Amino acid sequence: MDLKSGYWQISVDEDDREKTAFITPDGLFEFKVTPFGVCNAPATFERMMDGLLKGLRWTICLCYLNDIVVFADNFSDHLARIEAVLNCFKKVGLRLNPSKCSFGANKIKILGHQVDQNGIRPDEEKIKAITEFPAPNNLQQSEILQKKLLQEDDDVTLDKVFAVAISFELAEINTRELQDKLVAKISPVN
Repeated sequence: MDLKSGYWQISVDEDDREKTAFITPDGLFEFKVTPFGVCNAPATFERMMDGLLKGLRWTICLCYLNDIVVFADNFSDHLARIEAVLNCFKKVGLRLNPSKCSFGANKIKILGHQVDQNGIRPDEEKIKAITEFPAPNNLQQSEILQKKLLQEDDDVTLDKVFAVAISFELAEINTRELQDKLVAKISPVN
């Protein structure tokens, strides 16, 4: 299930509205509902959802921001659990986005993954984007890819290391100097 314009369903307290103020040529305005882009909006929204679904989370449903997954071993339990979650939403006046909701599905895509009775796997479309990425053909293309992956900063993560290593292998380049530069950016884990 997906909530319709999730943040906009949460009112901003009267005393806090001045903190959302913005100015336009037509005057000064304040939000009455939680706007997108406010630094604490995701945490506030998640806290509201956690309180709303208290006692249901991890037993009949999972929730991440405005995405709610209701799960069950059989269809009749699933219907009862959906009703329980919908009653929570109805009690506080939250509205769903019907075009983004599906009920009784055996397989779903959520947060970049496919979930079904066999477990959790990365979404095939995400894998396809990586497997179909063009391989570098020469040293210059490999160096360009490495710079993009590493962004010439100290934020080297394992996925970036693997991507650079793969770029070496795909281009069939033996570039010990570049590999040494990469390794120098990684501190050993104790």
